[in-house]
Amino acid sequence: MKRIRLNILGIVQGVGFRPFIFNAANKFCLKGSVLNTNNGVVIEFEGNERNIKDAIEYIKTKAPKGADIENIIIEELEPKGYNKFLIKESKNTNINKISIVPDITTCEECKKELYDKKSRFYNYPFISCSSCGPRFTVLEDIPYDRANISMKDFPMCEECSNEYRNPSDRRYHAQTICCPKCGPILMSNDTKINIDDIVKYILEDKIVAIKGIGGYHLACDAKSDIAIKLLRERKKRPYKPFAVMMELEDVLKNCIVSEYEKEQLMSPKSPIILLKQKENSVISKNVNPKINTLGVMLPFSGMHIELIKRSGPLVMTSANESEQPIIKDEMKLKGLINIADEFVNHNRRITLGCDDSVIRCLDNKNIIVRRSRGFVPQGIKTNKSGPPILACGSDLKNTFCIFNNGYATPSQHMGDLMNKDNFDWYVENIQRFKKLLNINFEYVACDYHPGFQSKVYAQSLNLPIIEVQHHHAHIASVMVENNIKEDVIGVCFDGTGYGDDGNLWGGEFFIANAKEYKREHHFEYVSMPGNELAIKEPWRMGLGYLLNTFKTLPDIEFVNRFEKDAKIYQSIINKDNVFSKTSSVGRLFDAVSTILGLRDITTYEGQAAVELESIAKDSGDSYYFEFDNKIIYTKSIIEGIISDIKGGMKNEYISSKFHNTISQIILNTCEKINKTTGIKKVVLSGGVFQNLLLLQKSYNNLKSNRFEVYYNNVVPINDGGVSLGQILICIENI
Repeated sequence: MKRIRLNILGIVQGVGFRPFIFNAANKFCLKGSVLNTNNGVVIEFEGNERNIKDAIEYIKTKAPKGADIENIIIEELEPKGYNKFLIKESKNTNINKISIVPDITTCEECKKELYDKKSRFYNYPFISCSSCGPRFTVLEDIPYDRANISMKDFPMCEECSNEYRNPSDRRYHAQTICCPKCGPILMSNDTKINIDDIVKYILEDKIVAIKGIGGYHLACDAKSDIAIKLLRERKKRPYKPFAVMMELEDVLKNCIVSEYEKEQLMSPKSPIILLKQKENSVISKNVNPKINTLGVMLPFSGMHIELIKRSGPLVMTSANESEQPIIKDEMKLKGLINIADEFVNHNRRITLGCDDSVIRCLDNKNIIVRRSRGFVPQGIKTNKSGPPILACGSDLKNTFCIFNNGYATPSQHMGDLMNKDNFDWYVENIQRFKKLLNINFEYVACDYHPGFQSKVYAQSLNLPIIEVQHHHAHIASVMVENNIKEDVIGVCFDGTGYGDDGNLWGGEFFIANAKEYKREHHFEYVSMPGNELAIKEPWRMGLGYLLNTFKTLPDIEFVNRFEKDAKIYQSIINKDNVFSKTSSVGRLFDAVSTILGLRDITTYEGQAAVELESIAKDSGDSYYFEFDNKIIYTKSIIEGIISDIKGGMKNEYISSKFHNTISQIILNTCEKINKTTGIKKVVLSGGVFQNLLLLQKSYNNLKSNRFEVYYNNVVPINDGGVSLGQILICIENI
């Protein structure tokens, strides 16, 4: 006889792990106990040595679908003579480690019950079990138990209580267990409603605000031009694509889907995935005007499953006013009165608001655009030690990140902090995470940028501050994900980042490690006519690049459209300190888009570049570019584009040539750095690399020339990943 203690770390709470262990103990004739603690799940097995070994292997290979075992610490103890196996009450050990699972999409067993007329859960919108349902968004405190989640508002009926206490039942210790007798209900104007009522609203081309898992969605018929046009007018969102929720069968009919993309759609995380839309798609083109990708997700809760089954594909977009936080409770619905025709609520409190996650897929890897529902609050093991740290992130696409006991825990998507409501929500969520993790920060990391709200907040904490250069943080985020310790060639392309010289960087080649960096090469500086206005008005960058390239502006349609502005800017653009200067590749993409006549003024971030990517048809050619004194010059690229415009080349092929050129610049520059340093590891990061065409071309070029290539797969490749990089750099510099 032997007795061992297992401490299992990772995502092992809220996924039916204790019932799984209970059944494993019975399967292998073992006695002992299992309990949740703040430091994972602790198990004691006593029994035959062979059976114990088999049970451990069973745990490693057969763990519940939502579990993610990071480590199993095994300790041998003196036998005690246990006579049974118990599931003990959760224990708060104050070890300051969170291991709560993110929200999990409805499992297959629950779906069967949802459709089973004999089941007491038939058509029940809030069905869940020990393996699925809301987790993070109902959490008030840890450990994850009924008393610490908003489901405590709903005392269990006798049937639910019996299942909850029955070790052989699938809902044994399922903290969100409920049924039509004792659980939440759907309501409209304080009156109980059902799914058929919502479908009726939808089929009347109405816009419906629906309370879901992490907040409200605005929903309407995804096939109706009328409904979507109305939604765009009311939400003041003329072009930004909407996400569509539909059943898998409809996804396959309307989109081109790889096996890997299908797996991600069906995963417990159930994110929005950006897919190529088929030409014969029945989804209204008003959903995603001027681009060929469609953001798609499968229904992820009982309510959504029933709704989509009866209504067909629906637009499901975050219910908020432009640039505002997602709405999670009825108190904030006033802002939607002029947008939604109907309001569908439920009486389960959402304690932590959380947007839908958004990803793109490339070569069986995820490129995360927005990391929220389904991913948060899963921590990232860093293999680093250090004191508790708060990393404040960037002001755009903000996430913050908390480091403690070797784990970095990024927050859900916070949005842009220049908006007061977003900033208030940001501060509130930092305090909530601090409470959940039960820690006091000893250091704070933030961006260099003197005007960032995140930096102002960092300074208000009266803690030692480590300021981090924006693009270095991007590169470091990839290094954390891949446990890279040595120097890398860091390629960071984005729209805006504050540089060491006070200029706006964004087309950078670094030699970098976790502690420091050296700016080795960069794109040439170009003036930004109108300064920050040029970010939302790409025509200004178009003039900036043309005036940087030509003494006499070329006779093309773009110049004729902006003839008066061109004359004004031509007289002042070269004067010192008039306009900001930028090396940003994001701004270069904007300039090419507007010069081609695609997008003069943007209505959402990255729109000009997205539309430029969307039209590209591979030509195999590229433009000549010049490289001198570690600066990459764009003049010859712009000259080549103008020559092709005058020669009548189609925009589709000019776009392709431009993408080929940027990927060729990446390869040539990395080869130059490699010749002098011998570094073969290349890290790609920054919002420009959300462009899959550019990322794929760059990756293939580098790999075929024997470089080791890494890019973000765990946190967003855009500014949403900056906070993770700040953590690593802070650790190395304290």
